[in-house]
Amino acid sequence: MKRRWVKRIAALVMVGVGMAAATLPASEPATAPATQSRTMPAGPVVNVEVVEWVVFVADMGSKQLNRRESFDNGLPGFVNSSRREAVGKTEKAVVPVGVIRLVPTGVVNTDVAIDVQVMSKTGKVLGHWPPGKVRGSGVLWQDVHFAGATERPRELGEDMWFGDLRGDVPVGQRLTCGTVTEAFLLYDLEVSHAVSLQVVSDEEGKYKVANTMDSVMLDLTFYKKGASGQWRTGRLEKLGKTAALPATMPAASQPASQPASQPASQPAVATPQPASQPAVTEAAELVMSEEGLDDGAVLAFWRTRLAEAGVSPNDQQLILKILTGHALDARRLTAVYRMDSAELEKVLPLEVVPQARKVSRIGLVIVRDIDPAVADEIGELIGQLGDASWERREVAMAELRKIGAKAKGQLEKVTKEKDKDLEIVYRAEQLLQAIAGPEAEKKN
Repeated sequence: MKRRWVKRIAALVMVGVGMAAATLPASEPATAPATQSRTMPAGPVVNVEVVEWVVFVADMGSKQLNRRESFDNGLPGFVNSSRREAVGKTEKAVVPVGVIRLVPTGVVNTDVAIDVQVMSKTGKVLGHWPPGKVRGSGVLWQDVHFAGATERPRELGEDMWFGDLRGDVPVGQRLTCGTVTEAFLLYDLEVSHAVSLQVVSDEEGKYKVANTMDSVMLDLTFYKKGASGQWRTGRLEKLGKTAALPATMPAASQPASQPASQPASQPAVATPQPASQPAVTEAAELVMSEEGLDDGAVLAFWRTRLAEAGVSPNDQQLILKILTGHALDARRLTAVYRMDSAELEKVLPLEVVPQARKVSRIGLVIVRDIDPAVADEIGELIGQLGDASWERREVAMAELRKIGAKAKGQLEKVTKEKDKDLEIVYRAEQLLQAIAGPEAEKKN
């Protein structure tokens, strides 16, 4: 330990002392770049830029992001993971993860040792690479340094998507942590953070959107596949906290912001908000484009945002693969938004010691099960659980597992109906156990 800190102090003297230059204002405008840099306190600064990206998946009705039961393990076999292993699949699927890059901003100094830690007060570490120290609900990589010319990463075999992260990293920018050399730091975390995004539609298919969280959603983009097989999209550059919406939109002749008994000429009375709380606005109208974007073009917007954030081309490509796999649903409306700086720091604090000259972070959240039509779909699938065909029953089970927590209420209702088909009740109980996860089984 003493040798390590003597070595670190000597390295800091060589790289100098300074302040981080890039900051964002406390209130982020809608046109702010995707890069989310933090103000650094005074102290030793190493000539390194940290670029971090993370993709979260939020299933409506669940209080977790990247819930353990939502995905099979997508990490290579040599990476320990507590996610379940896929049955009968040899190739690892691309799953939501977080990646941290350390990029030297000057001459590479292999003697500089850096500690990097990501934390979540109520999260859970499911996997990480290179091996670090799991501390509570976070992971610490200690004594990370730039690798020498002879230090090389481990062979990957068939885990190709993992290898994509190495593709554009020069040999001199590889990292060594402990006995492992790699081009990046990677983590897979389940994080407790409920996303509250509400979408309702009227008979004409027009949407209204509400965000009842305190945090702002940036670049909130919606995707819906049309009958032609091409995509419709809609985007809200910034959506702050709004009033909740009723389950259905009122008729077109009735103003959406007023109850049916209120004359149209009567002004709405705004409820005063405490100074410490964000202002609550009306829900936003969402205008969807006509069909016209194919699978290759529909996510082009996010490539631009990622490039603005300093994300490397290879990482951009991997993130787009994650979005394609989890945000583009062939049947249902989905959404993707960018976390603002305060929300990302609250959900997943990042600490780098000594401080990097610049820290850029971008967090994307995929929101599933927001389609207003999903409730009807759940009802149809529950009925299919009692179908005479075993294959159709299994298909319904698989679809309801994918929907997850959103189906919980209707499944619970089925188990309480005395005259319900026993096959439906039995399968509904199995699905509720799967939705609850292994932690609930331990409590019972």
